[in-house]
Amino acid sequence: MSIQFNKEPLTNILSNKPITPLAATTLFNSLPPLEATELLGQWDGTCALTNHPGITALKAARWVGKTFHTTEDVDPIISLDDSVTYGHHAPGEGRVVNTFMGKARIREIKYNGVVSAAMVYNDKPIIDYFRRVDHCTVMGVMDAAGAVEDHPLYFVLERLDEGSSKGGKL
Repeated sequence: MSIQFNKEPLTNILSNKPITPLAATTLFNSLPPLEATELLGQWDGTCALTNHPGITALKAARWVGKTFHTTEDVDPIISLDDSVTYGHHAPGEGRVVNTFMGKARIREIKYNGVVSAAMVYNDKPIIDYFRRVDHCTVMGVMDAAGAVEDHPLYFVLERLDEGSSKGGKL
């Protein structure tokens, strides 16, 4: 069964085109939940270009995704090593753990009225909530306690298969 949603905002995110915070919120809220264990594995990430200031920090960290080893062991910030050109790399290439945000774990938590997978940072007051796009793509929203921005940071994760290439289609 195919999930029905407006694919234009998702296409814009994955094409690194700006979208409005409202479009990102509407897309996220239209997506179905997923179970915590569905996140296990390696994921490449793309920020939704909504002018959120956290995007600048993630670019500076050369963020490219997340790795969910188990529900208790998550590397929330995977960066590119210095041998790879940021923005011009093959999926899965040059991935290294970046420890500046510490570790995390996965739980199922209610957000905007829907219980779905969420990643809880161990040492930061931050939770990333996830919704399913398809079996190889999820959308996330970062909720940081004390944040002063007028909207949260949205992002999309695409699963890496064992051959380190993106799988699935929109």
